[in-house]
Amino acid sequence: MSARWLARAAFVLMFASLAVLIGFPERHVRGALATVAIGAVAACLIAAGGYWYLAHRGVLRQLALGLVVLVPIAVLVVFAWRHVIWVAVLSIALLALAVGAARLALTPAAGRSPGSA
Repeated sequence: MSARWLARAAFVLMFASLAVLIGFPERHVRGALATVAIGAVAACLIAAGGYWYLAHRGVLRQLALGLVVLVPIAVLVVFAWRHVIWVAVLSIALLALAVGAARLALTPAAGRSPGSA
């Protein structure tokens, strides 16, 4: 698979992770709104942390990495408390697959010269 398709797969998996986090709330109306709000805030924090991690160096980069790592753990705890842990687990699994696809897309292929696509 080419690096372009791996990068596209990483974006699709990331957006699928966010869609699962936001789109599958609880059955109760009040609980559903809270779950969707928690998912939306977590999705924004993960996206912002990922951007800050890529865009900055030094202490801000390390804080952004902490944000990207700790937010999914916090969501897992909150969703477990709300008895919808499967939503958080599925979202984190999709996010892990997205990270793996992105890493593969950024890894230079063996035997390929740097100037060829």
